[in-house]
Amino acid sequence: MKGVPERRRSDGRGEYAVYLMLNGAGDEFRGNTEVLERFFAPDGSVRSDRAALLADDIATLLNPSRERALALNKAYKLVVEEQSFALGRDSLPSPAVHVHERLEPDQPTGIERIADGP
Repeated sequence: MKGVPERRRSDGRGEYAVYLMLNGAGDEFRGNTEVLERFFAPDGSVRSDRAALLADDIATLLNPSRERALALNKAYKLVVEEQSFALGRDSLPSPAVHVHERLEPDQPTGIERIADGP
């Protein structure tokens, strides 16, 4: 993926930059600390200097460090060896903490506004 530019939305903004801004993290579990450290300021906002790098190369966001890649591989190897797919196939180097253990019927989502489309 190195050297692949970020796809632009119809409003001219980059898709990945918008995802980071709206999601406040780099993955659905909000547990990818590498992305949090590289792309977000201490106040939780997306660093514009880092988001600008995506225009020419999305690998800066998508490719993990060697250490994280090895940790992800090790976690997935354990899932495969145990055949423990009951909780899905996502392999995480540490437990997901930003997820609900249980959902109640009609529980509010907390979504306050709908994100605009591409």
